[in-house]
Amino acid sequence: MYIDSPKLADVTRVAAALLGIIMGAVIGGLAMMARALDTQLLRKLRMTSQTPVAKFFSPFLALIFLGVLSGIFLLLVAGMPDCLLKGFRVAFGGVAGFLTLWTLTSLLPALGSLLFFMDLMEEAAQVKDIT
Repeated sequence: MYIDSPKLADVTRVAAALLGIIMGAVIGGLAMMARALDTQLLRKLRMTSQTPVAKFFSPFLALIFLGVLSGIFLLLVAGMPDCLLKGFRVAFGGVAGFLTLWTLTSLLPALGSLLFFMDLMEEAAQVKDIT
């Protein structure tokens, strides 16, 4: 690592670990929703005029995109040499910090949409089966 400040190196390590945890949670949430979306459930949801794919998957996909961007900027900050202008280091560090915080704060609404999806599955369970 080219980071000369031990505090910045520690912050970069912690942010990278948090992003890894968040990405794991997001992929787990997407896997749970994808597993639940079988053909019969989709038919029932269509009868109740619900569109779960766009409504419930989009926050998770946006969160994955933010997490990847955060990781890229954290790698750039960690690999910047000391001879680079301080303004570039501050700018990349600011963008990396902003994207990391945005990813962290976006996790709660995404998990909220997972709860709404579970409610939607319960609502679809009350619809008669199509044979």
